[in-house]
Amino acid sequence: MTTRLTPVSALQLDAEQQAILDKIAASRGGNLNGPFHAWIRNPEFADLAQALGKYCRYDSSLSLRQSELLIVVTAAFWHSQAEWAIHAPIAESAGVCPRAIEKIRTGITPNFRQDDERLLHIVAKTVLEQKQLPDDLYAEALAYFGEHALVDIVGIIGYYSMVALTLNAFDIRVTAPQA
Repeated sequence: MTTRLTPVSALQLDAEQQAILDKIAASRGGNLNGPFHAWIRNPEFADLAQALGKYCRYDSSLSLRQSELLIVVTAAFWHSQAEWAIHAPIAESAGVCPRAIEKIRTGITPNFRQDDERLLHIVAKTVLEQKQLPDDLYAEALAYFGEHALVDIVGIIGYYSMVALTLNAFDIRVTAPQA
């Protein structure tokens, strides 16, 4: 990854920052890609944000396929190169059709194979573009997913919007591996 920030390895981390960084790495199999390069500069924020991210990514009521679909829609909306590069392959391996992923990247509405994907896509696009859910779409999503999952859906979109904005603001990008 590249960033306009001082590399974490060059920072003089205090004990609190190092403890949070270790906690983040442990909860993600050692992977510190993403917004953590920025967030570690504020350990309290980093700790709270990583806990919410852990819930959104691994513990919500949605399946991995559903949550990754929401994440790629969010990444595409914010034009977040790093978020897209990290999550598009995960979405595909979780079962989101590669053609649908490519259409999302280019701003085209896919013809989804599954009703939940169609509804998640339109909910995410609507929340991101209109900043709300109109009554008819809210009622449809509520009937299909229920309140608990609907809170998770909006939460995932919100969390990954924060991630995208962090990645974009600090120009955190995924680079191609060196051959």
